[in-house]
Amino acid sequence: SANEINRSSGINAEYGGKFFEKTNRNRTEFDEFVRSMDWKSLKKVMNVWLIESWCGNIDGRNCIEDLGNNFRLSAEFLENTFAGRDVCISLVRSANEINRYLDANLNKGSLNDMVDAFWDVEKIVTCDPGCAPEIAEKYYTCCAKKSLEVSRTKSMKRALVKVAKSFYGKTPKLGSIIDKYLSIYDVEEFCRGQTDVYGKKNDVCEAISY
Repeated sequence: SANEINRSSGINAEYGGKFFEKTNRNRTEFDEFVRSMDWKSLKKVMNVWLIESWCGNIDGRNCIEDLGNNFRLSAEFLENTFAGRDVCISLVRSANEINRYLDANLNKGSLNDMVDAFWDVEKIVTCDPGCAPEIAEKYYTCCAKKSLEVSRTKSMKRALVKVAKSFYGKTPKLGSIIDKYLSIYDVEEFCRGQTDVYGKKNDVCEAISY
């Protein structure tokens, strides 16, 4: 509700204010962020990613359990990456692209640069023919497919555009940038020409009544 959004904004400002008071830091940028953030759209995005897209059961499988499994697998990705293991469940094989993505974030690069780098990371991690079968088996359940579909609706795109405007201000071709980011969520199409494992999984899921 609007009251919840306003309360969230107030809580962020209150806790942020205490932090800046204790550390004697300038809070101008933080206050500007709180004022400019489209909290309603941010709530929409987080609600879809963490609740709506994972609610329900598919073929007797509790999708919330799949969400928990994805968090565990994400931890495995990071563990293997930091250990330097060049395996499928690792970001080592996309090291150059990860460095580009981190550089764009740490040095306040453009949103376009960040999305381009992230897109390239996902192309390697998700679509590499040698690793796609393992990625699909561990990550791409029917619940995950449903989650990705919910996450790329028109209403979700509108919310993401508004959130991006709050972070980055007026950005040329913002809609196209968000479209490119969301294209990653259509995994079958995203990896077309490199692997068909996601298409085959989609066929299995589509035969199941959600």
